[in-house]
Amino acid sequence: MPGILAIVFLVASSTKLLVPTEKLAGMGGAASRWVEDFSPGALKAIGALEFLAVVGLIVPAALGIAPVLVPLAATGAVLLFAGAVTMRLRRGERATIIADLVYLAMAAFVAWGRFGPGSFTRLTQRGALSQARPRPMTRESLPGRGRLVP
Repeated sequence: MPGILAIVFLVASSTKLLVPTEKLAGMGGAASRWVEDFSPGALKAIGALEFLAVVGLIVPAALGIAPVLVPLAATGAVLLFAGAVTMRLRRGERATIIADLVYLAMAAFVAWGRFGPGSFTRLTQRGALSQARPRPMTRESLPGRGRLVP
């Protein structure tokens, strides 16, 4: 699920960062008129935040480093989509709000799954730690079952 969110954010951030505001407003018809309410700088900032969400959702999981960044990125995604839902409600765009609500729910699920009581991250870390514990040596665990090998 983080991969789906990352793809959504990658597409959204690339359009906000690379496409001029005037062209962006006309790309999706009435559903994309919201960009007229924001300055070009604000759109670039939103695009940058969405790109950071892509990095936070993919890079830690792909490289196996700093797994806490995934739920933090998902929490940031929840905040971004909550802002999108609020903006659509204020503009009266109730028909286009469904996708934002679905993505908000997905981001919340990822954040809950990584931060929550049955955290995927904690379970993974527990499994790795339990395998890393030294096991006591017994005669049976030695090569040759404790006998001297000539």
